[in-house]
Amino acid sequence: MKKLLKIIFFSFSITLLTISRNELSNGATVPLSWSEGFDNISSLTQSDWVITNKSEPLGPSNWSQGNFNNLFDCYQGASQNSFISVDYYSTRDEGTISNWLITPEMILTNGSQFSFYTRQPSMDTIADGLQVRMSTNGTSVAVGQNAMAVGDFSTLLLEINPSLQPHVYPDTWTLYTVTINGLSAPTAGRLAFRYFVTNGGPTGEHSDCIGIDSVSYVARAEVKTNVNIPGAGTASESTTLDIGSNAMLVATANNGYTFVNWTDKNNNVVSSNPNYNFTVTNPSELTANFVRDTGYLTVTIDPESANTDGAKWSIDGGQSWYSIGSQSLPTGVYDITFKDVEGWDTPSAISDVQLDKDEDKVINANYIRKNYNINIKTEAGYELQPLTDYSCLFGTTIL
Repeated sequence: MKKLLKIIFFSFSITLLTISRNELSNGATVPLSWSEGFDNISSLTQSDWVITNKSEPLGPSNWSQGNFNNLFDCYQGASQNSFISVDYYSTRDEGTISNWLITPEMILTNGSQFSFYTRQPSMDTIADGLQVRMSTNGTSVAVGQNAMAVGDFSTLLLEINPSLQPHVYPDTWTLYTVTINGLSAPTAGRLAFRYFVTNGGPTGEHSDCIGIDSVSYVARAEVKTNVNIPGAGTASESTTLDIGSNAMLVATANNGYTFVNWTDKNNNVVSSNPNYNFTVTNPSELTANFVRDTGYLTVTIDPESANTDGAKWSIDGGQSWYSIGSQSLPTGVYDITFKDVEGWDTPSAISDVQLDKDEDKVINANYIRKNYNINIKTEAGYELQPLTDYSCLFGTTIL
């Protein structure tokens, strides 16, 4: 029913291009971001890639440079065979193929992206399948002991053609991108390609040949931003950026507020500049801190006796009352009202008092003693010398 007779290759080394590196707690360094074009797979083990075939029964073939019979060329590279391939000879006769190509250890972070191109031969009518799996167990390459096991690579990130239907696996070079998510913190681990096909092999119904090219891992990190006081100002939106790239966060104070600093999630000050420029090294959570602008409002009340009798002023319609003296208040426009005191004429309210940042504004108000007219009349037979009307202040004693 199929399949072209194949010359079997056994050379499996890959050149790893490391863009940046990161040091683990044990002192080891692992790649952060990297790319691989498979121009020459001659140093696989030296580059920390691992190939392991757990197919049952185990076949004579493994991951190879390019493909046999030149069924298709690479996506891009130095030669037409600048890619890596795997095929049905991973198992013998009819069996379950589980052939693993495991990346070097790396730092896995939420938002990081793993990309690659893959295809099978053009117009292929035979179903193929591929999985991308993740292990967060550091250097581990444990994939289990049989074709159905996955070992430490328990997280399935992507599966192409899981139901093994014909004409589903792409027959032209097609880009796939997987975004890492669900990690509680940056974690050392590995990703893996698993050529996984049931009922595969030379006499099986499924499995032919697939190629993989232009693999890249871009380590990314979330930069989350907050504002300490809602409405006090704005900060650059949270984003995910490439590790090693430059980030610029901008904080802008709203009217009546002043920017203070940027702090991290542990409340450490990282910058006092509203335009915070830094290199992304890890996921971070940063808060733009603002304070409300204030000024001093001083209200003097005369005469002193009015204060003694309980004269006060308010900026909230009488909900709170202040005695004479200065109050530190948020900047803004205030209407000042005065408390009614028995025996005194209350000053009129003072509207639209503008208090600016750091201003020391003084307002004067005068209470006036109320005057009372006393009409004194005598009864018949009595005489008041001199007979007149008297005017006196509230509280005056008449003898």
